[in-house]
Amino acid sequence: MSAPPALAARELSKRFADGTLAVDRVSLEIAPGEFFALLGPSGCGKTTLLRMFAGLEIPSGGRVEIQGADMTAVAPNRRPVNMVFQSYALFPHMTVAGNVGYGLSVARVPEAELRTRVAEALAQVRMEDFGARMPDALSGGQRQRVALARALVKRPLVLLLDEPLSALDAALRAAMRAELVRLQRKLGIAFVFVTHDQDEALSMADRIAVMDAGRVRQLADPRTLYDAPNSRFVATFIGKANLFEARVAEHAQGRIRIESDALGTVVLGGGPGVLGGMGAAGGRVALAVRPERVAMDEDEPEAARIFVRARLVEIAYYGNETEYAFHGPTGARIVVRRPNAGGGTRPSAEGDERWLSWRAEDMIVLAD
Repeated sequence: MSAPPALAARELSKRFADGTLAVDRVSLEIAPGEFFALLGPSGCGKTTLLRMFAGLEIPSGGRVEIQGADMTAVAPNRRPVNMVFQSYALFPHMTVAGNVGYGLSVARVPEAELRTRVAEALAQVRMEDFGARMPDALSGGQRQRVALARALVKRPLVLLLDEPLSALDAALRAAMRAELVRLQRKLGIAFVFVTHDQDEALSMADRIAVMDAGRVRQLADPRTLYDAPNSRFVATFIGKANLFEARVAEHAQGRIRIESDALGTVVLGGGPGVLGGMGAAGGRVALAVRPERVAMDEDEPEAARIFVRARLVEIAYYGNETEYAFHGPTGARIVVRRPNAGGGTRPSAEGDERWLSWRAEDMIVLAD
């Protein structure tokens, strides 16, 4: 018999007193030992959902389950979860050890056990030599580690993290991403991580729920979300995508013929990104292709590729890569990204013209 989910939402909803529907009938399951991300723009409902998991918000409908048990009416301090807040919320008048052990002291854990567990928690986050320090003597990354230790010292079944890296600078955020993944793999408990940063979610999570307007738009592993998004929203929120409006002319036997003002007639078939987006004949769709899949050439490409002639209108340098923005014959904006270590002839000034092309199998059909 398979183990129950570590955490589950069953038709979970939250409507606030002002009428705002923050979470709208969300259902999902998080497996034991899974690193799970809730990803979406500000105001999409991801933090409200996390707070309902923690018991800090009361659902308007549905239920929360932890290891198969209904926890919807259980008080926050009686749930086998703990939460790391965006602001860290450390007590400034307590030492690091005092902050970490505070929850145990409230629970009247014996002093000897408390000291042992605090030492274990600090060792888990590599802060064992900082127990006597005060929070104001720590860096942002060190405070984050203390907040993690405080959450872990009670040995939760699920750790909830509400944008815990947002206050850190870029270099420290990258280091803490790796640290969180290492810690989660070592502990083997479920982490539920809220973020609006797609890079964080893609690089850390086993699976990601992409949220918008209180609903989960797609739930999948990072590669599936990137290679086979199920909607315009997911395609443009996860990475960048060139979108071309089009109409389904016909489809049969796993192939689809699409008419686009920007691209002409396009025949596709076979890939999950294509088949997943097939609409009825006559229906409107969007064709998407990722910027790194687009080639730039001075000579006209082979007929097997999808191609357009386009004019360069903008160059943006990002250090490790450069982004080139073109206008196609119908005014469609097409973005190309190239690593700066790569070779090849590249446009150098606005107004340069190039053939832009890509393989048919690199296209994604989006019906929504």
